Amino acid sequence: MTATAHALVGAAIAAKIADPAIALPVALASHFVFDKLPHWDVMTEADRGNHKAIFIKSTIDVLVGFGIIFLLFHNSPNFLLICLGAFAAQLPDWLEVPALLGFKFRPFELNYRFQHWVHDVGFNSRLKAPWGVITQLIVVLIFLFWALR
Repeated sequence: MTATAHALVGAAIAAKIADPAIALPVALASHFVFDKLPHWDVMTEADRGNHKAIFIKSTIDVLVGFGIIFLLFHNSPNFLLICLGAFAAQLPDWLEVPALLGFKFRPFELNYRFQHWVHDVGFNSRLKAPWGVITQLIVVLIFLFWALR
């Protein structure tokens, strides 16, 4: 999923589950669950050697997600927890960056391999646009409706 979609799902979870001890692990786990749904993301059709383009697109993706979160939840008394939920839902992708850049540090490499295993076990969950965007939009709208009602 895109960083925006992960962030919005994690924010919705934290908005609805006010206990950080529950909300943050659930938001983190949501990353892997929703990465198994057919989806499109920056890496789906990326030239993995073009780190600058991936960085720019990923940065925009993260900023859009947190911008939407600010617009939807900035008046919430749990705004910090909501932002932490969004971050927790994105965390596995953040931890992938050093491995993508070639840093040889075992925890990052294991995370990178695990993430690719999640995408590929049983079937490849990456789906080209527009269908891979539509699946995420449906999931995000369901979670936002749940959180904001």
